[in-house]
Amino acid sequence: MVCKVIPIKVLCFVLRAVQGHIPSATTLQSRDMNIDSTLCGTCIGEVECVDHILMRCSYTRIIMNKIFKWCGLNKQEFNDVGELLHFAALWGRCPKKRIKLLCICYSLLWNLWKIRNGKLFREVFTTICRGTENIKVLTYLWLKCRGNGRVGN
Repeated sequence: MVCKVIPIKVLCFVLRAVQGHIPSATTLQSRDMNIDSTLCGTCIGEVECVDHILMRCSYTRIIMNKIFKWCGLNKQEFNDVGELLHFAALWGRCPKKRIKLLCICYSLLWNLWKIRNGKLFREVFTTICRGTENIKVLTYLWLKCRGNGRVGN
């Protein structure tokens, strides 16, 4: 069911993120590309690797905590993308709610990547509130238009 709801490009992106193969500063530098700085462009506190961009950046954690609060879940901290997806895949007893949480997690990862690229390449900064709303809207659209049309419980 999750594969039907989530666009193929997002599934491929998340698969590459789990494997650590999305083009972060450290990944590009390891491929001998000339990178001005390997520090995260958002928090400028740590080296920009895949797991930092999508899991450990302070901006990312704030958005993730807001999304989990919206879902009625306690604050969670994950070190890598695989941990997040594993948590969502095993969460709860209701399969329908589990699928919705997985969709939210995929939307979270996809939107964090888009926000990072917008800031890096177009110099567009997305506020935390806007980023959170984008995740909610995208998840709703996936479930409504690509799913069975039912978004409620």
